[in-house]
Formats: sequence, C-alpha cells, structure tokens
Amino acid sequence: MTWLAWRQHRAALVGTAVFVVPLVLLLVQFWSSVQELNAACGEHDCWIGVAGALGGQLGHISSALTYGPPVLAGLVAVFWGAPMLSREYEQRTYLVAWGQDVSPGRWLGSRAALLTGAALLLAVPLAAVSWLLVRAMRVSGVWGNVGPYQTLELWPPIQVMHALFGLALGAAVGVLLRRTLLAMGTTLAVFVAVRLAIATTVLRWLPPQRLVTAVGEAPALPSGAAQVSTGYLDGAGNPITPSVVCGDRQCLAEHGVQHGYVDYQPFDRLAALKWTEVIAYALLTLGLAWLAWARVRRTTRVG
Repeated sequence: MTWLAWRQHRAALVGTAVFVVPLVLLLVQFWSSVQELNAACGEHDCWIGVAGALGGQLGHISSALTYGPPVLAGLVAVFWGAPMLSREYEQRTYLVAWGQDVSPGRWLGSRAALLTGAALLLAVPLAAVSWLLVRAMRVSGVWGNVGPYQTLELWPPIQVMHALFGLALGAAVGVLLRRTLLAMGTTLAVFVAVRLAIATTVLRWLPPQRLVTAVGEAPALPSGAAQVSTGYLDGAGNPITPSVVCGDRQCLAEHGVQHGYVDYQPFDRLAALKWTEVIAYALLTLGLAWLAWARVRRTTRVG
C-alpha cells in the first residue's frame, strides 16, 4: 500500500521538495550571514550596522520569510490534498482500488500517513530554520516586521499546522467535489481565505486592553504590545466616528470627540494567542480529516 501510494503521489512530493529544500538552504545561508554580522557588529561596533552590511540581502530575507513558509502549505493543500481523492473518483479508479481486499478506510489511511509524514518532513525543518532567522533578525533590529506579534504566523508550531490543515482541507474538498481541477482551485481559494481570516482576526480572539489618550496625542504602548485598533471616544467614553473629516482638535471637539483610544494586546498574552491559533488549526484539521474519512467509508465498494 505504501509503495503504491508513493508511486501515485511521487511527482507532487518530489516537485514540492524541489521547491522546499533550496528554500531551506537559502534560509540557512541568510541565518548564518546575519549571525556573523550580529557577532561582528557586537564586538567592533560597526558603523554601518547590520542593515548596511546586509545591503541587498535584506530585501531577499524579507521576501523569503514572508512568502516561503506559506507557499509550502499552499502546495501541500493544492497538489497533495486536493487530488488525493478527487482523482480517484474522477478517473473511477476507486472502483478497483476499493473493490479488493483493502477497505476504503485502510486505503485512505495509508495515503494520509504517507502524505502527513512527508508534510512534516518538509514543514518542520522549514519552520525551524525560518524561526532561527527571525530570532537573529530580532537581535539585529534591522527589519521592522520581526516583533513578537508581527511574527506570530512564523512560529514553528503554527507553520506546521498550516501544512497539516492544507492537506486535510484538500482531501475534504476533493471528496466532496470529485473533480480534480475544480477541487484544486476551490482548495486554493478556501485555504487563502481561511489563512487570511485567522491571521487578521487572531488578535481579537482575546478582549484587547484599551489605552485612552488626549486627542492628537501619540499613544505610548507597553513594550512588545500589538496595536489592534484605534478610534475616538465621546464624553461618556463610547466609541464615536465624527460625521465629517476633521484635521484639527477643535473640529473634533465640535463634533463630540473628547478622547482618542488604542486597543492593544499586551506582550504577556502572546503565548496564549499562539496556542489558541494552533488549537484552532488542529480542530479544523481533525474536522476536515474526519469529513473525508466518513465520506470515503460511505462510498460503496462496487460503485
């Protein structure tokens, strides 16, 4: 079963590895360069700083961290998960595969085990080395997007869960649609939508704290805090939106604005939000995997 599963999925597995392995090596090279510069600038107080020494590499590092890890999960979702079941239904090969001594549940289990193992084999090193690079960049202070909350989606357990969620999502969409190309396109759209929905709302999953300021005053958030939203308050402390666009304090006061506010998540909630996101992806993954397994078990062995 494992050998047959490998033969069916080897093109997708090898193709993804061809993308991921060079990416991991590139990130290792970046990490080594930043580590050396951190040490050199720490010892000799280099006048151009780490940012100046990195030069054009800084943009490449930013791009690799921003787009590299998410692409792996997307490839797993679209090219591993989506065709796994939809292709069997579309080509009607499931009539042969599930009509033998092997039950549909065991057939699906062998493929899920192979693809899950391969996804972990690629996702774990990529997550680990990208996180090492994030921490090195944090020491350098040369890239403004490496704060604790800005790198929430790059935390290794979350990166790994992205890949597993993509695999389960593709399998569930494939078993429901039973058309390979349609399943791949739908999986990509749903995967991107879910990723964006979670990434843009996770800071609101815990009630944020509020800092009230004078109108026009720059808020001084606690160290490591993440800004969630800003706005204005009326005299009773209720959020208010001025009926006109104002450019000064007098105009705002004339339209009922008494204070400004900033809602934020303090640094000490970072761990809770990280694990909450991991648990959310785990529940989604288990639910989708169960859906695919249940639908396959309901499929008759003789069509």
